[in-house]
Amino acid sequence: MPAVGLVATLVLSDLGITATAVGGALLGGELAATTILGSVTVGSVVGGAILGSGIGAASAAIQGGDIAKGALFGAVSGGVGTGVTEGVSGLLGGQGALGGSGSTAPSLMGSTAAGAGLSKGLGSLAGGLAGGLAIGQPFSSALKSGLISGASSGLATGVGTGFGLGGTSTSALQSALQYGLNQAFPNQQPSVKAPSFPIGARPSPTLGQSLSIAPSLGYSPTGTVFGSGDSEKPKSNVWNVGSLRNVGASDQGA
Repeated sequence: MPAVGLVATLVLSDLGITATAVGGALLGGELAATTILGSVTVGSVVGGAILGSGIGAASAAIQGGDIAKGALFGAVSGGVGTGVTEGVSGLLGGQGALGGSGSTAPSLMGSTAAGAGLSKGLGSLAGGLAGGLAIGQPFSSALKSGLISGASSGLATGVGTGFGLGGTSTSALQSALQYGLNQAFPNQQPSVKAPSFPIGARPSPTLGQSLSIAPSLGYSPTGTVFGSGDSEKPKSNVWNVGSLRNVGASDQGA
């Protein structure tokens, strides 16, 4: 997620505007609490998609990008990411929205930092990949974006949980990690050079000499090969005019 999105998420979180809260306000408590799979609820997924759509559109507008694509990316990544995060958190013993009031932190091998980091990291990876594919990115590009988002989000969440960092410090750390990973793995644009072909190439003298010494091949070299024309050579009579005059006389003498 770009830095603009991270700041927006931080501000909304500090104001108590979370995916669960938005989903509950729009759908009502009973419907929002309906479980989709494991600990994933309808309210969290819908709320995540709505928040993601708004943040994605705003981020695209500020950076001069395509607002419609930004909204679509945010909606898909927000909904999928929230759902996967809560699903993984539930598998690790977590209850409620990750980091929310009254929630139980997930634990991995006795570490809540590792549990929270893994849950958030896998959620961001899935959300980034799904969002990229939704806006037509190639699979490799979408996967790369998802991996960078997942790694930065997971590491920042794990460190923030382990050291008790606040939301501001955790978001700043995530932004720094994401920037560093983007610099370390930039997008490669392969350069394609059009092949060049010789135009109007003439046969070499070596080729002409080879052809001239092989008359049996049925090829008679011309000025195109040797650089001269037949008009430069003196013409000779093929027939002996004198012998033609004596043809009759020789026949009579015989």
